[in-house]
Amino acid sequence: MKLTIHGYSTALFASWYFIEELGLLFDAGDGVISNLLGKALKIKNVFVSHADRDHLGGLLQFNQLVGARKPNIYYPKDANSFKFFKNFTSKFDPHTQGTQWIPLEDNQKVII
Repeated sequence: MKLTIHGYSTALFASWYFIEELGLLFDAGDGVISNLLGKALKIKNVFVSHADRDHLGGLLQFNQLVGARKPNIYYPKDANSFKFFKNFTSKFDPHTQGTQWIPLEDNQKVII
């Protein structure tokens, strides 16, 4: 299978990688939506490695754009900021209510 990978990484600013054919986004740094444009609608699963700003700065905009399509956002279970982020986005924008926020344990496997 041929895979198309889009990505960007600048430390302390933004990091994200998107595998188009699989609908997978790894991290969601600033600018992910503006760089992917319409391709962002293909994202079905987001895996956020940790709660630093450069890895989740674009998550609000992503969730506003595709939240009604019921994407899955996987995050480290022990990163409490994601619970706050989920609560904030659900109150901030009703279109995000379809998003599934899924905490992951260390070494947990996810079948997609």
